[in-house]
Amino acid sequence: EPPRVMSARSAQEVKNALGTARAGVKEIFQAYKLEENYKAACLYIKNEKDAQAAADHGFAALEYLGSVVEFDALDYWDNSAAYSMNSKLANNASPDKLLFCKKSLTKAREELAKLQAAFDPAVYAEMQQYWEVKKGEL
Repeated sequence: EPPRVMSARSAQEVKNALGTARAGVKEIFQAYKLEENYKAACLYIKNEKDAQAAADHGFAALEYLGSVVEFDALDYWDNSAAYSMNSKLANNASPDKLLFCKKSLTKAREELAKLQAAFDPAVYAEMQQYWEVKKGEL
């Protein structure tokens, strides 16, 4: 199949979408401390096998999210700006990279849903209320 040719407008839209996805993922990792929090949450699952399965879903979600930032090893976690138009990923945008990011975000959402399902719904609802209070304090 021949390579797809994009108009300048389409290329800019893809570049913007990739930049927004990357910046959002970085912010989620930094603000919510996902790795620490999913591991801590899994400690409250009484059955060891279920706790490990939940932790595996949390890990998979992080891997999928991380792949959005680290696609082709062209971006770095430690850049000072949340989004830089000068990043290599942003400047080498393509529809294929955008599709990859979309698939990764979809898979991350699926894994996070599986992680959430490992917890008692009543406990989850209580924690959601707690988070709403804490979020208001931030």
